[in-house]
Amino acid sequence: MERYLLKDRQAKGKKDPYTILSQSALDVLQKYIEQHPPQKWLFPGQAEEKHITERMVQKVFEQALLQSNLQKKASLHTLRHSIATHLLGQARTCVTFRNF
Repeated sequence: MERYLLKDRQAKGKKDPYTILSQSALDVLQKYIEQHPPQKWLFPGQAEEKHITERMVQKVFEQALLQSNLQKKASLHTLRHSIATHLLGQARTCVTFRNF
């Protein structure tokens, strides 16, 4: 698996972690950037000068989950565990993804 990384500047705890992207996620992100060139934030909030809030991301995820008709309960935290499981399945070490 090739690794495509997105740096999350000034995230929680004033850290700059990286997010792993798949090729398909990178393609979607590039298309989004073409259609919505970032001014200050890649994902602006309701007010352009502020970034999208964690709660708004949760709401969007919950709406997408409802539209998907999946019967399982899921959350953004579930996605975090899913990528960890996926990386373990590819024999990645804990050090490899601990920082993501």
